[in-house]
Amino acid sequence: MGAAAFGALEPHRKVDVTEDCGKLALDKDGELSILSIETKEGSHPGSILARSAKGSSKVETVFDVGEGVVRLTAGGFHGVILNACIEDDDARVALRMLRESAPGLPVVLVCDRHKRGEHLGVQGIRLGAQECLASEDLEPDRLFTALVQAVERNCLIQRERWLSFDLEKAVFHRTRQLEEVNSELEAFNYMVSHDLRARLCAIMGLSRLLKEEHQHVLGTVPLLLLERIMKAGLAMEGLLEALLSLGRAGKAVIDTSPVSLSALVNEAFEELSSRFPHRKVDGVVQEDVWVEGDPVLLKLLIDNLVGNAWKFTASRPSARIEFGRRMDEERRVYFVRDDGPGFDPADASLLFKPFWRLDRSVEGFGVGLATVERVVRRHGGEVWAEGSRKEGAAFYFTLAPCPTM
Repeated sequence: MGAAAFGALEPHRKVDVTEDCGKLALDKDGELSILSIETKEGSHPGSILARSAKGSSKVETVFDVGEGVVRLTAGGFHGVILNACIEDDDARVALRMLRESAPGLPVVLVCDRHKRGEHLGVQGIRLGAQECLASEDLEPDRLFTALVQAVERNCLIQRERWLSFDLEKAVFHRTRQLEEVNSELEAFNYMVSHDLRARLCAIMGLSRLLKEEHQHVLGTVPLLLLERIMKAGLAMEGLLEALLSLGRAGKAVIDTSPVSLSALVNEAFEELSSRFPHRKVDGVVQEDVWVEGDPVLLKLLIDNLVGNAWKFTASRPSARIEFGRRMDEERRVYFVRDDGPGFDPADASLLFKPFWRLDRSVEGFGVGLATVERVVRRHGGEVWAEGSRKEGAAFYFTLAPCPTM
């Protein structure tokens, strides 16, 4: 029940209902304040309502719609009883005037039964009332109940409108915040890809030129320092590329098409094997694993997962990296598993945080798995890690289901 309805049914209970919900607070006695507009002769709903045993109410009666509109403008009512003739336009005109002057108040229409036998409630709703009662059957308790139900229903409607308004406002502000963040990220990406990279290229180029042109006049210590500068520059270049990759994963437009994850994994193995021919890695790939997604982003995902496994198994004389798919209840789960050193299960939630590195002795910048997490999230999926120390690690991910896959 709405707060006003509770207050009406429980006269001794103090209930506050704000104007935002279309009503004022009940008075100190818990009464329901009603304006009765009686435009036709016969029954007097206001007098009848006062005799109800279901709850207390304070009724003010006027005999003209215009006077009622003026009274409503002053406020202080929870609902209106309109006693009007439904056979002509009196009720329609009166209801329109009431809606314009007090759109938040519920109206109970009291009128003679329609001669054509059309359902009275249908007529009242069509005209704009919340309830419609026949004057021939008017009883105190029935009228009181109709008012309580109208007030309750109106309160719920108004509350839903305000909640919807608050939600729209929150979405608007959140959208503006996201737009501002995206704008800042675009500015940052531009700075990284242009300003920082240009200065880094200048440092690296001048260092190489200094080494090539003046190596014969430089001593051993200056040459070692120059080598360290160039090595640090290469590391910085890799970090900038990793940052740009992370940014692209979060903002790239998704262009979906059928993608073979099996083929992407095989390509990743071939590329790593050519770069590190001395490594002995048994790559096990489940064939014919297809998904629907963005080919560029999914390649980024697979390259990072396979590259991560390749990197952390480097200390093993012979390693095993496996890619496959399994069914978990009704969803497809894809995984990349290795037999490397593993990790502490307590650190599982930290693995996908940008710049967090599990092992500082292993080369990297701590953005590979963060990039994986963003790509998976962009595809409507989840990603998680399982493992333990000295027993390897497994990275699982899901993608949004596709009926054709």
